Order: sequence, then C-alpha cells, then structure tokens
Amino acid sequence: MKGIAVDIGNSKIKFGFFSKGQISKVYNFDEDISKKILKFSPEKIYAISVNRKNKKIFEDLLVKKLKYEVTFLEKKRDLFESEYSFENIGIDRFVSVYYAIKNKIYPSTIIDLGTADTFDYIDSRGKHLGGFISAGLQTISFSLDKRADKLFKVDIDSFDERIGKNTEEALKNGIFLQWLSGVLTFISFGKKILGETKIVVTGGNSYLVKDYVKDCLLDREFLLKSIYEYGKDFYS
Repeated sequence: MKGIAVDIGNSKIKFGFFSKGQISKVYNFDEDISKKILKFSPEKIYAISVNRKNKKIFEDLLVKKLKYEVTFLEKKRDLFESEYSFENIGIDRFVSVYYAIKNKIYPSTIIDLGTADTFDYIDSRGKHLGGFISAGLQTISFSLDKRADKLFKVDIDSFDERIGKNTEEALKNGIFLQWLSGVLTFISFGKKILGETKIVVTGGNSYLVKDYVKDCLLDREFLLKSIYEYGKDFYS
C-alpha cells in the first residue's frame, strides 16, 4: 500500500510518503507538492494538526482542489496506560507515545524539538508518566526582540562554540546555549526518574543537539512514522 502521513504543525506542513510500510520521501509544503502527491497516487492519507490556519491551507489543497479523502486522526482511549490527562494531551504527542510503546521503545524520553518542545517519559513497564512543554529555539529567539528595544530577531540554524564578538553572535550563541541547557536538563530529569533510558530526539531542530546528547536515537521522521502506523492500525 502507498500512503502519506501529514504533520500539520505550527511552522510547517510536512509530508511523509510511504511505500510498503516504509518511509521513502519527505517533503515540506511548497508550490510543487500537489504534483508530487498526484504522481505518487496514494491510497491513504493520514493527517494530524495542531494549527488551525495551516490545517485550512492543507484542506484547501488536498480536499478542495485535489479531491483527496483525508483521514484526520483522533485519540482513542485505553490504548496505553498513562498518568497524563487524556483530554489535554495533543494528538502529536499521543501518536508518538503510542508508537513508542507499541514498538517497545521504553523506558524512554521522547523529545520533539520544534516551535514548542515536548518531552514525554515512558517507564520500564510501558506506562506513560507524562511530560513537559517548553518554548522552542526559534520561539525564544523571536520573542526576545519584542521585550528588548535594542535587540532583534536572529535565525539560529547552527552553533559556533565561541564567545560572541558582536550583538548578533552574542544573541545566536547565547540563545542556543540557554535552549540547549534546557533540553539537557529535561533529559537529566528523565534519567533521574527512569534510570538508564532510551532517548528519542525528533522534530525540526533535532539535528542541532546530536553532538550534545550521547547515545540518542535521532530520528527526524519519528512523528511521521507514528502518524502512519497509528493511521494504519486504526483507520485502514
């Protein structure tokens, strides 16, 4: 079967193309995405959304223009044991935790680094203990200029391990170190409550921590795989 998993996030809309259960291509939403979808000719399209504006953009293209039937995934009760409020947990975190538990990726800390960063903890029995939500790297960067008159937005896509020699360098490297320290603190917290644990890092900013988090499973497509497997398990 050929299918597409769609992650409609706050900053991007991301498409994972699957053939015979394996992810083959990953694309972001752009002017050519409709051609790529038509050429691929999927049998199923599974989607989740955490952003209403981007969901409308997606539906205008896939549903109204291309006339595809899209299945938006919803949470189902009693799929796994969790101490977190069922009503409160977002669909993105829900499917990722489901995927991790189903595939016995535990005890684990599941980290998704994007507009918002999320951290979920699963114990050695496969029980979801809950987690944390914090501001993502670019969110921290873009919010600082709103509160400080002489500072400005900076895009951070890499880190120079040196002291800043001008305001732009000081902002980039300072914000990155603050953000990285937070990520490492959440990981340390997971080890404190779980002991030795598997660490899964995904999301758009995951590549930025690969040199600082030892022995982690870095998988930028973990959420797309989770969406596809959840959709296949319950909506085929």
